Amino acid sequence: MAILDIFVEIIRRSGSRRRRNRVLNETDDLNDSNRNVAEYGSAPIEAFMPTSSESNILVSGSNGDLRDRVCCAAAWKCAQDGRGALILHCGNGTLTDRMQDVFRGESNFLCIDRDNPVYDPFIDLEKTEIAQLMISSSAQTERIESIGSSYIYGMYDYLGHIGRPICAETLYNCMRNRSHEQIEQDCADGYIPEYLAMRIQSELAQGQMEKGSVEQYLNILHMQGQGLLCTERNFDYATSIRKALRERKIVMIDVSTISNHLLLDVIAQEIAAAMLDRSDFSVIVNSLSANATPNFFRQMEALSGRRRLVYVSTDAYADLESGNGQVAFMSILGRSDLVVALRHYSSISAQRFSDFFGRYERREWTRQMSQGRNGDFGDIFRGGHSNSSDNESLRMCNRLEESEISAQDQDHAFIKRSDINEIISVEIVSGDARRNYSLPVPQSRWRRRNRSNNARNTNANPSGGINWGVFILLLLFLTPFAFLYLFVRGGRMAKTFAVIAFILMLLGVSYVISINAIQ
Repeated sequence: MAILDIFVEIIRRSGSRRRRNRVLNETDDLNDSNRNVAEYGSAPIEAFMPTSSESNILVSGSNGDLRDRVCCAAAWKCAQDGRGALILHCGNGTLTDRMQDVFRGESNFLCIDRDNPVYDPFIDLEKTEIAQLMISSSAQTERIESIGSSYIYGMYDYLGHIGRPICAETLYNCMRNRSHEQIEQDCADGYIPEYLAMRIQSELAQGQMEKGSVEQYLNILHMQGQGLLCTERNFDYATSIRKALRERKIVMIDVSTISNHLLLDVIAQEIAAAMLDRSDFSVIVNSLSANATPNFFRQMEALSGRRRLVYVSTDAYADLESGNGQVAFMSILGRSDLVVALRHYSSISAQRFSDFFGRYERREWTRQMSQGRNGDFGDIFRGGHSNSSDNESLRMCNRLEESEISAQDQDHAFIKRSDINEIISVEIVSGDARRNYSLPVPQSRWRRRNRSNNARNTNANPSGGINWGVFILLLLFLTPFAFLYLFVRGGRMAKTFAVIAFILMLLGVSYVISINAIQ
């Protein structure tokens, strides 16, 4: 009778466990659907790039190689779509080498650095346009008031009369050498017509009050643009950002350091001019703080509003929020068609991305159990009873926790595309910026659920995957096979019990055989 009670209790508990696992499976499926994080097989980062080059992209995290690959893929996509691109970086030699490999043999690629200093913001501009660019890009430390435009006109007219090209270097040398102050002597010597001399002197006189500011501006621009600005010797190869983008070139500029505020302000004004020209282009910013200067930041926002910004950074939140508040970061992040969150060392930044990925309602079950003994069948077999109650609760959770973002592997990424509802979890492998990849597909929900079930069965059910109904039938009719089944399908405790029981059974059989032999 005691053995029958045990079998009944085993069957009852097995049924209860199966019902509970079914409920847990359904709950896991519901939570998985609400969380909406899909695991993809290993894939290159290039496979997740937007189909159109007219898109905003934001990449943040510590893997510099992946950030550079996104820049190259975005620039190549622009070239394939017949759009221009401006790539800005601070001394990233790895990006330069990678970009040159991608565009090797392509005539529309231009790298401006110390090996190829051909940049000049004033090329092909009229004097009013040069004055406007200088005034708009001047900051408080080298601020040029509007009256200073007259002084700039005077230098422009003088250089034009003596046959010198108009560029940053000749304006700087003209100011430094005071060559424009020789006008009276040149007029007396007959080198310059009297009417022109009077006009130049009038322009210089009207802007005399801003002479020092103009001189300081040209000095700072000359210093910060060393290695980038063209010289008079290679003026025939000079180009401006505005001109290069109008010609739909892929132009890359090394700004050396974000402390070159004036240079960045000049570039910002060139970007604004290119936008007014209705040039079709994107700007790719690699590890440059958007808050380097107010002018530069305003252009970043304007670009993101027109789907023209690719921004990659070691820590986008730290680069975007300083001085502008969290609104700036969330504004650019919210406009991005592709967001790639890599590993972050800052828990604050990881939390910001966790907040961006959103929240979901998680359903959870808790079980309260009580057990006792009743009846008396000796020391070995006792009747028993157990009571349990399941409680369901709901709570709001982040779809991706901060720890998942900050502790992910170096080559892992969480990706959100505007045209895909789910968050993509993927291990990144090597890829080629020039290839056209198909968008990978997620692993099936069954595979993810099966893996979750296996983990839960291993952790929560040490007996493993035992079907107790099968075990009892084998125990009643094929006893040795019952213990073999228990050993194969059971957990560690079940295996141990099966071995001990099997040994005891063999000893019992041996004892019975020996007794019969003696008789």
